[in-house]
Formats: sequence, structure tokens, C-alpha cells
Amino acid sequence: MAGQNKGYLLPTTQAWDPSQINQMELNSPKFKEFLVNITQQLNRIAEQVNSKGSGLFNTQEFATGETFYPSPSVSSATNTKTTPRPVFRKVINMLTTGTLPNTGTLTVAHGLTFNTSTTLVTLRGAANNAAGTSLIPLPYASPTLANNIELYADGTNIYIVTGSDRTSYTKCNVIVEFLKN
Repeated sequence: MAGQNKGYLLPTTQAWDPSQINQMELNSPKFKEFLVNITQQLNRIAEQVNSKGSGLFNTQEFATGETFYPSPSVSSATNTKTTPRPVFRKVINMLTTGTLPNTGTLTVAHGLTFNTSTTLVTLRGAANNAAGTSLIPLPYASPTLANNIELYADGTNIYIVTGSDRTSYTKCNVIVEFLKN
């Protein structure tokens, strides 16, 4: 799979022999080289850790650590530095009280600012019934048209539209990921 980026992996082998470190003189070129090497290794570790996406799913907006390609509106003609754009995430608890609707629309304010400077990256969710025996992704596609569940958002709210009785679903979270261009 040449040319594929498989992500960063941290080395797991020891880079220096401790017995050699103990024998080094503090002012020796070998010790100075060791300090440069260990500083470079620590910098590589920090860069790799900082480039990983966060596994946190908070109800407050936060930067995930993931990045998107630079903004297409930025180029050498705009005299702006092309840098990757950070991804932000927020989890919305859609059912603080109540259930999914019986053939209707659930509307919940997301509390985010969406405008021409914002780009939606991901909108997804899941719902669980009270017994924990039925777990469905959102949006939900079914061969039975009435069983489909629509999930969408606008600049103010998140909407879940059910075509059948989904009142047995008492837990529902929606994940919103976006860019602030």
C-alpha cells in the first residue's frame, strides 16, 4: 500500500542504551549529541500526539485535534498561509426529558454559531429504547419507508423526523463536527 498514510505510530523500541548514557561526560560531544537526539525524539512524540483526534465526546464545543485540508479560498494569490483547519465537536443530548416523537419532529437547539464561515463535517447520532434492546443509528434507513428517521440541522436547531411511533426511544445523542473556516 505504497503512498497511503496509515497515521502516526510512536516508536516502541528503546533508542538509547542506559549504560552508555552513564558513561558520558557532561561536556562531551557525545553527550551533546544525545541531548539533541532526545530533544528531537520528544518533539516527534509531541507532534504525533498533538495530531491525533480526541476520543472525547463533550456537550461543550471543543477542538478535537483532527484537522481538515486548508481552506480552498486560500491560495498564493490571497497572501494567506495555507494551514489545516481544526475540527470542532459538540454532542447534543436530544432527550433531556421525553422520547423520540410518534410520527413527528423533535427540535433541539444546538447552541452553535453556523454561518458562511462554518462548514458542517459530520452530523450523526444514535438512539436507544428504554429497555436497551433496540439501538438505531441516526439517520436511520429502513426498507419500510415509514420506519425511516431523518436527521438534519440548520443554523439554530437539530431536527429528528420520525415516520412511525418511536416513543420507546428514551436516549438519543447527536454528534456535530464542524470547521470554522
